[in-house]
Amino acid sequence: MQAVKYQADITRDIAIINSVNNKTLTSDEVNSWMQSYGLFQGIKSEFRSSMVDAFISFVKSRRDDQILNIELDFDTLYSKLYLASGKRNVYQQHQIAVVYVSK
Repeated sequence: MQAVKYQADITRDIAIINSVNNKTLTSDEVNSWMQSYGLFQGIKSEFRSSMVDAFISFVKSRRDDQILNIELDFDTLYSKLYLASGKRNVYQQHQIAVVYVSK
C-alpha cells in the first residue's frame, strides 16, 4: 500500500514539474499541490493565496538559460514563501541571526 502512495506522489509531482517547465502554472494547481504536502499547516488562510502567488512569481521569474544554483534558488524561494506566509517578524529575526552568525 505504501508503494501506491509513493506512486501517487510521483504523479502529482510530475504534473507540477511539467507546469513549472512550461510556465503554465495556475493558482488552483499550485494551491492543490501545496495542500497535498501540508505546506499550509500553521499558515492562516488569508496568507495562503499570497504563498501560491509567491511560488508562481518565482517560477515565472526564472529564465530558461539561467544557471541552476540549488542553494541560492532554494533560499530565494524559501524567503519569498516565508514572507508571504505573514511571518515577517520571525523571518527578519532569522535573517539577523544568520548575518550575525556568518560574520
